[in-house]
Amino acid sequence: MSSFNSIPEEPMDLNEYVSNDENSNEFSSDGDYEDDDSHSDVPFFADATLDLEEAQGIAPTPDLTLRQTLQTPDLKRLKSVELPNIASTPGPMLESSMTTTNNLQHETNQEASENLNQSLNETLDSNTGDSQYSQETMQSNGNGQQEANNRSFTVNAIHGENNISYTNQPTYRPRPPRRPRDAKWTTTFLIVAPMLFLPSLFHSKSHTVYHSSNIPVFFATILAIFIARIFYLSKGAGEGEDQRYLASQLLIIANMATCFILPLLTLTFYNLNVHGLFYDLIVIALAYLTLRDIYLFAKIFRSGSSFLREGVNDGERAFYRMLVNASLDILSRSCRCQSFYRVVVVTLFFQWLVLVGIRKAWEAAMSYHTGFGQYFWVSVVCFLGYWAASVQIRFLSYLACGGVTSWFAQQSALMEDMEIMRRQDRSGSVARKETMQSAILNENGSISDAYRDVDASAYSMGIEFDEGMDDDYGDDDGIMMGAIMSDSNEKQYLDENDATFGRLSNTNSPTVKAFLKTALGISFGSIVHCALMGAAANVLWSFVRSVDWILASSSRFANRRFRTYQGMNIGDDSNSQRGTFRERLRLKWQSFRIKSKTFVRNHNDLGLCHVAAYYKSYTRAANDVLDLINASGIESTIHEDISVHMCASISKAIAGLIVIFIGQSATPENDHMIICEIMVITFIMVYIIVYTMMEPLKASIKAVYVCFAQNHQSLSQAFPLVYHRLERISRENESNIV
Repeated sequence: MSSFNSIPEEPMDLNEYVSNDENSNEFSSDGDYEDDDSHSDVPFFADATLDLEEAQGIAPTPDLTLRQTLQTPDLKRLKSVELPNIASTPGPMLESSMTTTNNLQHETNQEASENLNQSLNETLDSNTGDSQYSQETMQSNGNGQQEANNRSFTVNAIHGENNISYTNQPTYRPRPPRRPRDAKWTTTFLIVAPMLFLPSLFHSKSHTVYHSSNIPVFFATILAIFIARIFYLSKGAGEGEDQRYLASQLLIIANMATCFILPLLTLTFYNLNVHGLFYDLIVIALAYLTLRDIYLFAKIFRSGSSFLREGVNDGERAFYRMLVNASLDILSRSCRCQSFYRVVVVTLFFQWLVLVGIRKAWEAAMSYHTGFGQYFWVSVVCFLGYWAASVQIRFLSYLACGGVTSWFAQQSALMEDMEIMRRQDRSGSVARKETMQSAILNENGSISDAYRDVDASAYSMGIEFDEGMDDDYGDDDGIMMGAIMSDSNEKQYLDENDATFGRLSNTNSPTVKAFLKTALGISFGSIVHCALMGAAANVLWSFVRSVDWILASSSRFANRRFRTYQGMNIGDDSNSQRGTFRERLRLKWQSFRIKSKTFVRNHNDLGLCHVAAYYKSYTRAANDVLDLINASGIESTIHEDISVHMCASISKAIAGLIVIFIGQSATPENDHMIICEIMVITFIMVYIIVYTMMEPLKASIKAVYVCFAQNHQSLSQAFPLVYHRLERISRENESNIV
């Protein structure tokens, strides 16, 4: 708590203030410097004049680093600063800067400053603790008279640089490396990508699909740009809460819509009466997606024994809604929403151009009459087209992961700095209490009755906490300081506030522009690597875990069904057991499982979080992130998370609607084979466009899981509801495994 003492309006000599201890400013029990500008006719509340326990009971002092700034336009004499006993204070050092008015003489200022510097030097010589003092702030300002009429003095509570650890944890982005990361992947992509257009050069004749227009894909691009405004133009904290809630509701509605759109799309393909293995596989794939979305729909809306029940038991939907809101909130705080939205729009435009080029290359590849040439070029176009489109998607994923991870790293560093200052305050509280008690005993008279008889209810809290811990508004800082600042003083305070927290003064918050430079420069190879291997690693990871779950369930079921005595084998029959089909199958599965886990460890897409935040190579980042996930026990939580499927549901819903209502209308002929091909290509292209738009949200959700595994406390302070839910799910999964 900060409080202010009255300043006498009668002019007094500066030396009298320097030598006088009765009316000097005092320090509260939390180490904050105190002064005031109120009137002397009214009793004032001050920690130094009341009992410490009583003062703390009225309004507890928060453990924050406060900086008091007071405007004194009518003062003709400014009180000097009484410093505490530095030798007995191992906590944060207090730097006092004092400015004088035009009426003070140059000689008086010079003499007072020299006396003050001399006393400080003597004190610092006797100091054996770990406190440090900067004498640069105590230099004399009497070399020339100040021209401004308003004079102010500030008391800054800072901590020593020796107490800060720069190597314990990479909380901020280090200096960019000289050489690009994963340069071989960049070189390979730049050499192989132009091969995508070779079929168009060698075979100019186009397939029959060429007669269809690109209107459905262009319409999907415009629709994706409009939907992106809902997701990525929301303001941080409470101002954008309604828009983020609308975005989360849109995902749930899209998941419900897919349960009706995909069956209708499956029937549309089935009624074309096209015979062939390829088209049968399309119908089977659509049927599988339909059943899967219906299962996810039931999983989201399942609440105990009731179905579609709202209210207290709506925990599953509420959690994923909070998770989406938290991810979008962090993304809007870490990246400027307008700049990030422009990047999303430009990326969607480039993705549309890439898809148009892929479509033309595929049409040229399908025009080959020979079977081998057609299969070869179609395979090349599909492979390179997938890689090129995935690079655009992973580019947005890189920006989102970097923003979210850097924001959590800043929160972690801030909490670490606050913990250091809190420990220093606790260690120096006894010394400051003794200093304050000695200052009180030096008073000539006893405490006046006005201070003893004053009612504590007459005073309001010195600090009013707002609802958010990360509001980026300057007026809130002014209110917290207990003073109304002008624009110039507020700007000066905000500039000085960066220097208060050690590491925060030397690093700026990464913006979209900074991430763009690294994404197109030193980290482009990592993005290309993730674009090719990330999805395959995720599919393989899910497949291995699903098979493990099936094997574990079957073994438990077999143990419950056959509870009989088993004979004991005598002798070494390992050779006979090794030859059985079941044993050989088990050994092959174990070998495949080990290789699969190695592949997942080296290529999982969660590594983009550390690639963007810490300039790591993709393989190293993937290994580090997976180590964090395994140590925290949330691997099963990520595997069972359906937020990614919710983001994909909106892509399937929009693609299905466009194919059903627009995809068939652009065909000049009624050949069912041509209609089926056009519908398949249109569905894939529209799905990729909308999925590209949803990629930042999906990547942000994954980054939240990574930050939960890396630093629990950062997530607990920012979003406690999400933290407690993830913590409980992790404990339940660990107990089920045991």
